[in-house]
Parts: sequence; C-alpha cells; structure tokens
Amino acid sequence: MKYKTLFLTINLFLLLNLTALSQTISNGCKVIDESKPLLFISYEKLIEDKKKDNQKIQLKLNNNSTCTIVFLVPQGSVKIVDNGQFVDVIYEIPKIINGESVIIFPPGGDALDLAYLKEGRSIFFNVPFKYFKGNGGADLRVKFEYEWEKGKNKIFSGSSHDVIRNYIYFYSGLLPIELQKKL
Repeated sequence: MKYKTLFLTINLFLLLNLTALSQTISNGCKVIDESKPLLFISYEKLIEDKKKDNQKIQLKLNNNSTCTIVFLVPQGSVKIVDNGQFVDVIYEIPKIINGESVIIFPPGGDALDLAYLKEGRSIFFNVPFKYFKGNGGADLRVKFEYEWEKGKNKIFSGSSHDVIRNYIYFYSGLLPIELQKKL
C-alpha cells in the first residue's frame, strides 16, 4: 500500500508538471491559475449515510482554462451548468473484477446528453465510496472535449453524440489518508 501511494503521488506530480508545461491548447485555451492544471477533479468531502455502504464521495470538477468544456450527463439533465452547481456527471471507474478488466458506470440509463462547463467554473458530483474499494482503490475518469472540438469527432453516422476522447482523472490516492486506509 505504501508503494502504491508513493507511485500515485509521483504520477500525479509528473502529470501536474506536464500540464504546467503546456499552458496553451491548440485553439488558444489558456490556464487561468498557473499553480493548477487546466482541468482537474478534487476531493471535497465524504457524505455520511446511516448505511455504511451508502457513503458517497463528493468531488469537484474544475475548469481552470479559458475554454468551455463539454461532458456527458443523463438525458434530461441541465445543459449549461452554473458555477458550484451539483450535476449528475457520467464517469467511468476501470477495475479488475474476477481477473477481468471492466468499467463501472454510474447508475442510470444509456440515454445521454451533453452539458457545458464554461471557463473558470466548477461543479460538484457524487460517487459511491464503495466504487473506490477493492484492488487497493480505483481511479475515476470523466470524458470531455473542448467546445471547439465538438462535431469534429463523429464516428456514428446519424448519432447526435460526438466521440469524446479526452479524460479528466481522479486517483484514489488523492483521497484523504483516513479514507485511503478503508480501501
């Protein structure tokens, strides 16, 4: 466990430094606060529930760039999100279960919409804590694309959804130590 935490810390350090090196994206997006990555997910708090299996982790998706990003939400959700708003973000958690690689998606359906997070804003979303348990923790990722990329990556003819190929990651090693011990 000690080596995994060290490994994740080193990877995060490298990721943050690589992000800092590229301050401008191809379409002119720039970082707002140069001490932070362009886009990142941060831990906010543990939401307690009477049932231990119903604990949730509240995360914050931060857009620290001068560009609007587009991400997936359940159909019928809000399309343009306000700063500090709670949103049902579609996320993925790749895990190994019974020796096979699987991806856990949040409960819901397969009908999706696109939501827009404007520059310099952030939103909150919850993830069941149990999704991080097992295999020494798990990593969460949120698919996104920049608004200026929208429509350039279609692969399904007739589909209203674009192929989103970028990810923002949250590593279980970024949880507070007391929560990491429960993984």
